[in-house]
Amino acid sequence: MWPNSYAGGAKHYDYEGGEPAAYPPAGYLWSNAVAAGLSVRNYGYLVNNRKMPVNDGMHVESIRDSTLSPSRIASTAASTSTITDVDRAKTFLEDLEEFEKQGTMPRLLMVRMGNDHTSGTAPGKISPLSAMADNDYALGIGGGGLVEEPFLAENRDLCAGG
Repeated sequence: MWPNSYAGGAKHYDYEGGEPAAYPPAGYLWSNAVAAGLSVRNYGYLVNNRKMPVNDGMHVESIRDSTLSPSRIASTAASTSTITDVDRAKTFLEDLEEFEKQGTMPRLLMVRMGNDHTSGTAPGKISPLSAMADNDYALGIGGGGLVEEPFLAENRDLCAGG
């Protein structure tokens, strides 16, 4: 079943903090991680984007969940087809290099790659096939970075589609 927002039937996006009735009763994965004292790094979940184009690299205008404080936010924007998933993966890989240099990495890394949801045949947008290819390639290079980094023995990887 498709969400009614896809067909323009909803007045607002009622997911990701847009509708309190849609909140998970036991809390989000990250809110439980923070409550347990774990470090979190967020790449695009529950954030509002700045207007494009962005010249300073910071795509996040505001955060819709106070648990995800600015110190836990990366510069990666929320789901938008104007930023490729490959660019998101590159940001993630740059951070992995920094974590390796520092010898520490957040316990929970959440990377949002939204180009598995396409813009259809909307003018000025990439084709559905191109969006899926972007998403698949980004997932491959991002996951490949985790396999090569020194924290592998301590990690458990989970990939969930939207």
